[in-house]
Amino acid sequence: MGWSLKRAGRARTAFFIILLAALGGALFAETAPPKATVSLLEGQAQARQGATGDWKPVAQGDAFSAEWVVRTEKGSRLELKLPDGSVLRVAPDSRIQLKSLLATGEKDKPGMSFKVEAGKIWANVSKALGSDRKFEVATDSAVAGVRGTVFRVDVLEDAATIVRVYAGAVAVTNAPIFERKPEPKGDRVQVPGPREVTKKEFEELVAKAMQEVRVSADGKLTMSAFTAGDQDDWVRWNQTRDGQPPKGE
Repeated sequence: MGWSLKRAGRARTAFFIILLAALGGALFAETAPPKATVSLLEGQAQARQGATGDWKPVAQGDAFSAEWVVRTEKGSRLELKLPDGSVLRVAPDSRIQLKSLLATGEKDKPGMSFKVEAGKIWANVSKALGSDRKFEVATDSAVAGVRGTVFRVDVLEDAATIVRVYAGAVAVTNAPIFERKPEPKGDRVQVPGPREVTKKEFEELVAKAMQEVRVSADGKLTMSAFTAGDQDDWVRWNQTRDGQPPKGE
């Protein structure tokens, strides 16, 4: 009798342990941050968490959450698979910050947000999750807001930004120029805090397929067309990865 009670007690204990483990796993699954996975790596790349973390080698299959920074070396390129099925590729000698990776269609959520700190990126944005979903790529001088689009963003050596659209449409603004805090001059200068920039202050241009917007370092926007034959190895490689033959061939 006593042995049976002990066995029943052990069984109940085991049941509760399994139940707690299952609940804990479900809770972890719900709260685990979304991540971008390295689906392809050609050459060498490094990543660090935040602005001050140590750079660590990147391997194919690695996954990174928001606030990680990824950089590629010369002659190297990298592809990231995003939580919503979109793809973002990083050109050689480039650096990008993963600011937010929320695959949501809610207007008050940050959604997908990235900052190109140097070099070039290519984005093939999924059309899933509805029209309210936010997907933005920013530089020091521009913000490109998109959905269901294929486009590239280049940061030039003179700090200008070029956004080129291959499919869909991209709204490009120079809002970051107006969001910057003024540089302090002298010993005693009161610097104003962050403020919301209104549409009356910044400009916006909407580029469609085969159009590009250039945003200069001082915020000037210009839009022009480009031809299908105006492409390099970076464009051809991306179009091949996207499953379509390079235009003009």
